[in-house]
Amino acid sequence: MDYSRQIRPILSNNCFKCHGPDEKERQAGLRLDLSETALKPADSGSTAIVPGRPGESELIARITATVADEVMPPPGSKKKLTPTEIELLRQWIQQGADYKLHWSYVKPQRPGFPQVHQMSWVRTGIDHFILQRLEQAGMKPAMGIAMGAIWLTACATTPPITSASPEPS
Repeated sequence: MDYSRQIRPILSNNCFKCHGPDEKERQAGLRLDLSETALKPADSGSTAIVPGRPGESELIARITATVADEVMPPPGSKKKLTPTEIELLRQWIQQGADYKLHWSYVKPQRPGFPQVHQMSWVRTGIDHFILQRLEQAGMKPAMGIAMGAIWLTACATTPPITSASPEPS
């Protein structure tokens, strides 16, 4: 389950107005956008999210409540979670309620090179990926021409580009 794609939008659209980053709007001392606060008891003493135990999580109790004073989001907010959204939240909590940073805050990591059979063909990093795709398709790379020869041929047959205008003849 992907927190950023599936869970955060549900919480953002339905819960963050009262339980989000805005300290002036926050209610009950509960902040659901950060795991550090969502997994600890709120001012009421109840814990909103108990990883692995949706039955003990106040969040699930509130979004499934039928009594107007207990149901979240409050009826006055004109927001209501769909049964699909409720089930996604339940599954997320059951799976451990893993909060993950938005992808833009995660340091990129270079992927490893895929394993290929014809290592003698590989000259650069990208060749691993090309060869892997060829092997998946049941194809073999051409072995006849050296890569340097291709570059030299391209340079020799391409006219030079200059900023000077052509001279009249």
